[in-house]
Amino acid sequence: MRTQLLRDKTRHIVDFAAKIFIYIGIPPNVISSFNILLIIAFFPLLKNGHFYSGGLIILLSGFFDVVDGAVAKAAGKSTTFGIFVDRTLDKISDGAFLAAYMLYGLINIPLGVYTLVVIFLATNVSANIESVLHLKVSNAVSFRFFRIIILSVFTILQQFMAMFIILAILSTYSLVHRLVIAFRYSRKDGTK
Repeated sequence: MRTQLLRDKTRHIVDFAAKIFIYIGIPPNVISSFNILLIIAFFPLLKNGHFYSGGLIILLSGFFDVVDGAVAKAAGKSTTFGIFVDRTLDKISDGAFLAAYMLYGLINIPLGVYTLVVIFLATNVSANIESVLHLKVSNAVSFRFFRIIILSVFTILQQFMAMFIILAILSTYSLVHRLVIAFRYSRKDGTK
């Protein structure tokens, strides 16, 4: 599954939002920090059954995640360390959001743990493909956008079991797909 088409279709919206943040003078690191505040706000919302607000928080978090990188690029402030911090914050927010459903008993622990582990494994495999095989795959097979949409919509609809089943299936597919990419590329490259 490719997300490049989706990125191309929404690029003008993201670029417009980035220009607003640049005009206001908000640096990309501050935008990234908003995600930490949103995670903190998410927990009491979910605990107290404010699922609509919780879903919107997830969506807003995804928006800030996309815009911070666009602001960094547009402002000429994109750095390797910034990309590293952004990817790390992505994992923190993914883990925190998903763990909250288990913490408050909205999803059974085995399914929640499986989903979390597979998401982190798929991401780790991508990082290994990029660092070991020197093949850029994170943009081509990224499911994070879809995870954010699924989390947001299914939280608002209060369909937590369906949400985790869908995330588990997509994440398993993503993991297997990335492993196949690594296997094929390493075989073509002649490495073991």
